[in-house]
Amino acid sequence: MKSAANKATHITRGNVMDDLGFSPENATALKFKAELYRAILRYAKNYSQKDLQVILGEPQPRVSGLPNGKIANKSVDKRR
Repeated sequence: MKSAANKATHITRGNVMDDLGFSPENATALKFKAELYRAILRYAKNYSQKDLQVILGEPQPRVSGLPNGKIANKSVDKRR
């Protein structure tokens, strides 16, 4: 028998982003950002933080946040 703490309170049917109330545009941007972050992490492990500063063109504090999942301040918006 399942305890109350383990009982599912919501079942997702399809896209979890829809269930969370994100617009299709925001959901797409978040998915893209997550996939890009995952790819960057996969390759970043081969470089030092100093190398990544040069490669990514980012200051050291922002580079050091990558392995810790700090991507909230990262943008994937198109620059004009």
